[in-house]
Amino acid sequence: MFRCHRAQQLALVLGCITFQVFAGEVSFINSDTTKYTKNRILCSGNVVIVYYGRIIAADNISYDKKTETIEADGNIIIKDEKQNTYFLDRLMVRRDFSDGYAKNVKIISNDKSRLAANWASIRNGIFEVYDVVYSPCYECNEAGEITWQIKSTHVKIQEERDMEYENASFEVFGQPIFTLPFLSHPNPKIKRKSGFLAPQYSTSNHVGIALMPIYLFSISDSQELLFKPIITSEIGVVLWAYYGYRLKHGELCIDASITNTNSVKKHSHESANVQDRYVATPNEVEKIIKSGYRGHIFAKFRYEIDEMWKCGADINLVSDHFYLRRFPFFQEPENLLETNIKLEKLEGRNYSLLGFMFFQDLHGGVVPRILPVMEKNFSIPFAFGTLDVDTIFVNFDFNDHRSSQKLISNVSISKCLLLPKGHIIDLKGLLSLRILRVSEKEHSDYDSKFSLTPQLSCIWKWPLMLNGSRFNTIFTPIIGLIISANKKYFDIFEDQFCDINSINFADGSRSISQYGIDPGSRICYGLKASFYTKDGDGICDFVLGRSVELSAVAEKNETTGMKHKHSNIVAALNVQLSDTLAFVANCSYATQSRNFLRFESGLKYVANKVGIDLFVFNGQHSFYDPFNRLVSEDAQSAAMARMDEKYKGIMLDTSWKITPNIALKAKIVLGDEQRKLIRYSAGVEYNNECSSIDLVMERKNYQRGDLEPEASIKLVVSLKNLG
Repeated sequence: MFRCHRAQQLALVLGCITFQVFAGEVSFINSDTTKYTKNRILCSGNVVIVYYGRIIAADNISYDKKTETIEADGNIIIKDEKQNTYFLDRLMVRRDFSDGYAKNVKIISNDKSRLAANWASIRNGIFEVYDVVYSPCYECNEAGEITWQIKSTHVKIQEERDMEYENASFEVFGQPIFTLPFLSHPNPKIKRKSGFLAPQYSTSNHVGIALMPIYLFSISDSQELLFKPIITSEIGVVLWAYYGYRLKHGELCIDASITNTNSVKKHSHESANVQDRYVATPNEVEKIIKSGYRGHIFAKFRYEIDEMWKCGADINLVSDHFYLRRFPFFQEPENLLETNIKLEKLEGRNYSLLGFMFFQDLHGGVVPRILPVMEKNFSIPFAFGTLDVDTIFVNFDFNDHRSSQKLISNVSISKCLLLPKGHIIDLKGLLSLRILRVSEKEHSDYDSKFSLTPQLSCIWKWPLMLNGSRFNTIFTPIIGLIISANKKYFDIFEDQFCDINSINFADGSRSISQYGIDPGSRICYGLKASFYTKDGDGICDFVLGRSVELSAVAEKNETTGMKHKHSNIVAALNVQLSDTLAFVANCSYATQSRNFLRFESGLKYVANKVGIDLFVFNGQHSFYDPFNRLVSEDAQSAAMARMDEKYKGIMLDTSWKITPNIALKAKIVLGDEQRKLIRYSAGVEYNNECSSIDLVMERKNYQRGDLEPEASIKLVVSLKNLG
């Protein structure tokens, strides 16, 4: 038995043989002549009847009151309320739809699919269609070449039962590919039904042949279960399932898999003593070898308790860092997986949160558990401005290192002044309470802190509208001053990616992140500029800014590379060079070391036949780990606990349309200092109105855990209304 979800076009035959004429339903009748007898009404010549949004036209239409039958012949055209069009030579049907027939049926559905049948009949509610041809191709047919179609000698349609076919033949470009003596799919009137979905197939040099059959268990109108095991020829079977439950005020989704396959080769384990971005650590390989069972679970729960209260949970866990990349059909995972449980209340501008968070870094980094995190924010009008109270309590728990608790409470009063000639001044006064308590099993250069610090900030902005002969410009210079106590210490969560950007470089907020990283006293200055055509189309957006620390920097900050990190110059540029070409770039420049900490730029070209994306990225990432267990007691210093990571790469993604339906594609990704070839692929894509074919050959040069360089071929065929 073969099942397809959207072949319900065949059921449109039902509409052409079940039209009824009731005296109260007809809103318009037109004909050249109308004759009335004792038991019969006959309309002849250009007959048009409109009822319930349906339009029926024919040469002749008659209604026999005694037998309660409707007959029509000669150029019958019916258009229903869904814009499906039916063409028939002859139609006869009883008023109660228990019996009837239609001859030479042709249908053009609202999505341009086509169906034709020599004969259709109704017997006791069972609809049968004979000598059927179905194809979703419309434009293909107009050009004289149908991409694909299905032929069947007999189709049976019954209420609340499967649609059944006899001798169904599938043809491509007029050539028969395969013939099935029996075929069925759920009746379109059945809302949900269990059955097989279209399977997926993949092949690669390490996994071998991989097949994923999919079976849908329709538990109820609100519940479903998908069983989709991955069957491979080289490394075994992965059991994979998905469960979905739609609640009245929420939802529950669970996606999970498990396998006991073991694909770590001996030589991979022996050579895994080099740690870089693509080679695993020995401990990680040992974990895969000893674990036996591997798997993942992704779950999501949402529930609205009432109009203000909501709760939810996200569970994202994998057995090891390489599992999802090892097997086909899994989506490429994020580098950082988050598991959380939250209870939230949102009432106007007031917000409350109670939650738990756990992170899993797929690159092997050390991340904490956060249990609990409590947040309360509320805002009320106060005197001449707005009073904001933002409080957060976070408990961090690191494995085998220490735990720490942080309480931050910011009470601020802010006011926005609109001055003559368009000047804008944002004023804010803030009192920040910060308590940090550290409990650690091993000594580290990280201490408990307490501070109660006032802060004053003043930000001046002056948006200017400049009208030119060719384009208009909105130019906004910005100058800001933040005054607070000198910064005595740094935070473990500080890194060089917390630099100033186009959003916060002129922000008077004391905290850069939700965990309250303190930037100290600073002065910021910069500008924003946007250029527009006379018609209002954007030409260019530009941001340039700098935020200079005025606080004294502790000695430990110098050894960790954090000194002057908030004195960098940042810029962002977006230029629409032409209708087909755009340029995007952003960067962060360290004034102390006089080099770029981050530089990213790209070109995007889109024309009628060619598409090119070229993206270049280059930067470095430094952070301080005071809990680094590799640091010996004799060499305990912040300098040795500093970690630097540099990243470089180029990504090129191209496509070229050879014909309106055929396109060639290629993609290359290079990374690391040596510009290693991380991934490259090439393929061809075919698309028309009724089908698409995507053939891609790809190679991934990952070498981490049990991942090895792997070449694969992927073929995706999608047929309209068949999947």
